[in-house]
Amino acid sequence: MEELVFPLYHLPPFNVVQCMMGFETVRVSLSEPFEKQSLRSRFEIMSPNQRQVLSVPLQKGKSKCRMDEVKISYAEPWQRKHWQALETAYHNSPFFEYYGYQLKPIFMDQPVYLWQYNIKLLEICFKLLRTSITIDTTHALPNAFNAIEQTKILPYEQVFIEKHGFMENLSILDWLFNVGADF
Repeated sequence: MEELVFPLYHLPPFNVVQCMMGFETVRVSLSEPFEKQSLRSRFEIMSPNQRQVLSVPLQKGKSKCRMDEVKISYAEPWQRKHWQALETAYHNSPFFEYYGYQLKPIFMDQPVYLWQYNIKLLEICFKLLRTSITIDTTHALPNAFNAIEQTKILPYEQVFIEKHGFMENLSILDWLFNVGADF
């Protein structure tokens, strides 16, 4: 059986992490072509008013590059803005206080490359989910898309569910802050 290689998303949606939970080691691709405005550099949360997309600003460079070549821009205080958005969206959730202080230092870190940042965030998410999953980088291209697509999600409690209804495909942070480590 072929080993699954996952795309390296930035704070991936819950269904992606749920699919990863079946492995002791998760292999993520560093060689895939980087897609602008994709989940590789953005994540989605449920804000008080709507679904909110938070994007990591990137340094300008070649228009076509691999994931391992993408550099983060720190010209603007985007990390502070992202953290404020998380506080606004999740401060009333059951687990924000419990997990927030553990996530904030990683959020405020300033690695050079996007792949480094994404791996650090994924590692802390695995730790908070109380798993022993390790992450292995590879230069193979991702092939886990079908497995991810087949992962079914049952609705779970969300902070603004009464206002917006259940929203699928939000970042793993939505699950952590609303449900905790229980899988």
